[in-house]
Amino acid sequence: ASERFDQWRMINNGEVKIVIGARSAIFAPFKNLGIIIIDEEHDVSYISSKDPKYHTDEIARFRADYNKCNLILASATPSINTMKKAEEGEYQLIHLKNRINNSMPDIEIVDLKEELKNSNYSIISRRLYEEIDNNLKKKEQIILFLNKIGHDSYTFCRTCGYVIKCEACDVAMTYHKNVDRLVCHYCGRTIKQPIVCPNCHSKKIKEFGAGTEKLEEEVRNLFPKANILRMDSMTSNNKAAYEYMYKGMKEKKIDILLGTQMIAKGLDFKNVTLVGIISADLSLNVGDFRSQENTFELLTQVAGRSGRDKKKGKVIIQSYRPDNFVIQAVKNNDYDSFYKNELMERQAFSYPPFKNLLTIKIINESRTQTIDISRRFAIDLKNHLGEYLEVEIIGPNPCKISRINNKHRYNIIVKAKDKDLSQVVYIINKLKNLYISKYKDTSFIPAINPISIN
Repeated sequence: ASERFDQWRMINNGEVKIVIGARSAIFAPFKNLGIIIIDEEHDVSYISSKDPKYHTDEIARFRADYNKCNLILASATPSINTMKKAEEGEYQLIHLKNRINNSMPDIEIVDLKEELKNSNYSIISRRLYEEIDNNLKKKEQIILFLNKIGHDSYTFCRTCGYVIKCEACDVAMTYHKNVDRLVCHYCGRTIKQPIVCPNCHSKKIKEFGAGTEKLEEEVRNLFPKANILRMDSMTSNNKAAYEYMYKGMKEKKIDILLGTQMIAKGLDFKNVTLVGIISADLSLNVGDFRSQENTFELLTQVAGRSGRDKKKGKVIIQSYRPDNFVIQAVKNNDYDSFYKNELMERQAFSYPPFKNLLTIKIINESRTQTIDISRRFAIDLKNHLGEYLEVEIIGPNPCKISRINNKHRYNIIVKAKDKDLSQVVYIINKLKNLYISKYKDTSFIPAINPISIN
């Protein structure tokens, strides 16, 4: 906090000309702002879901207008909303057609169903194994990407199918081998890994699915002589760990870097000529209308880490759904087809950019009270918004994770066009204030176009 304050004071006193930062840098107190550049503008981390809630691009547009300065939104995979604005002439589209080294990496897709048929039960396909081996012989570096932390996804009983869930949250706990415990990534509770099933007392209880920790273990077994580093939120939660990785990669001391989203973008290592995407389907299977967009962006970004200098790059994408439209669009580097297809789907289901999504989360310790209050809120909302014919109200429904830290969560979704947005926001806030004073033990959390509707 003291470092942040020092930076803020320097900017306010006019001691600096350029500010580089994450989303909060948009509030930098420049008095004579000349240009705002938002790099990787598609990234969902530009949306603040904590208080104060804000969308960085909206603040940037306001500041650019207020200061009469230019705003540049830069991305290799522009968000659907931004591209729609460019199409409609609200933004000017400037297209960089070639990579700086004029060479795109070769992208190959491996069908994991075929690997299983050929009795390969490893996380690493035979094709990826060959390429890693080949790269190590050439003394070229490798990035392996898996967007899931932990050793295994969940622990379940193969006799009765019982899954070990957190006692306070409706979510399966993740097994971490280094501490030999199950961890809930929502409330932080941990328990010992059970030896027998608490439900049927069978001993056939085992971890299932693989995370970065399991991937590291397997890669170390397959390539014992290689220098391997794992980067995820469990291993790299400070500046020093990131610095260690960056220096190690630059100085070619690390042969294989593996990890989650934090290694997917922004890194420029000249000696990385192979990127392996371990499970491309993970982000496609998330129950969210943005899952296809997020998957396309993520896979394209991580593929872009390969072959950034004179050496030719290669990308191996492992998938159970190799024919999926998104994965094929990544393989062919075809943003236009992906964008047109995604836009048609969004229009058919009235999702952004065609309508705004507003969510009202209602949270209470009692499940019956949560349901009861949510229903009343939805009825009042329908009565107040009845005259707005194009406004849709969905729910209340339980959130995807219906209980976190012993609190039950229900969600009401409102879809509204831009022309009705301010009136809808006014009515929701009016109702929220009314309900807050009436139900003191209940939380009402509204959001406009949040990262996740759940």
